[in-house]
Amino acid sequence: MLVVLLHHIATDEWSTGPLLTDLDTAYTARLAGRAPAFPGLPVQYADYALWQRELLGDAADASSLAARQSAFWQGALAGLPEELALPTDRPRPAVPTTGATRSRPSSRPRSWPASTGWRRTPARPCSWWCTRPSRPSFTGSAPGTTSLGTPVAGRGDSALDGLVGFFVNTAVLRTDLSGDPSFTELLDRARTAGLAVLDHADLPFDAVVEAVAPVRSLARHPLFQTMVAYEGGGPDLSRLLGTDAGEFPVRGGAAKFDLEILFRRTQGPAAPA
Repeated sequence: MLVVLLHHIATDEWSTGPLLTDLDTAYTARLAGRAPAFPGLPVQYADYALWQRELLGDAADASSLAARQSAFWQGALAGLPEELALPTDRPRPAVPTTGATRSRPSSRPRSWPASTGWRRTPARPCSWWCTRPSRPSFTGSAPGTTSLGTPVAGRGDSALDGLVGFFVNTAVLRTDLSGDPSFTELLDRARTAGLAVLDHADLPFDAVVEAVAPVRSLARHPLFQTMVAYEGGGPDLSRLLGTDAGEFPVRGGAAKFDLEILFRRTQGPAAPA
């Protein structure tokens, strides 16, 4: 068993593919008694950092992307409830304890076939590294809304595809629940809001919090307490290092949010629920 432990400050899920490809290239070369030869990368992480700083510009400049996206988030999250009132079995502590998920069966995997529902709706499962399309802004501030956090990959340029590093940002999905919408109507609202979020996801989450200026509390995460994420399934490990390899799941021991929902695309027959 090979265990590779990487701090999240240096890598993200997208990085797994190029990282394992490099590992496979190096291992194969060393078995043959030669040094590995890696193709050159068009950019380095430092190039990305400089590009992001230039892209966002000075937040004090009203014409900068940072200022425009700050204004979007101020409108989109105006009047947002301080917290999502989930039914819980105990009161919220004054300071989060990142409660252990192993103490009881709070993590419950479920499986669905690929044909479930998606073809009958206007929405599609979209990986969290989607590029940002151009869509109208969503500024829903009506009562009866909910907010969810979601990771976005931050790799809007193909030059970043083969680069190992941390590019992920966190965005807030706010959906209007007013008017007793049907499931299809609610899905359409969520899709519209989600597309607008992807078009304004360059601003780092800490800058979004600063711009929105919600009531802060040590007892909860700001702007959202429920995380929803989608994973595309990761690279094919079946022939990694010339062996019949496979992924061995390792569960973390702490809960980062009140509730976290993770959708993952898998290959082959669905695992039993």
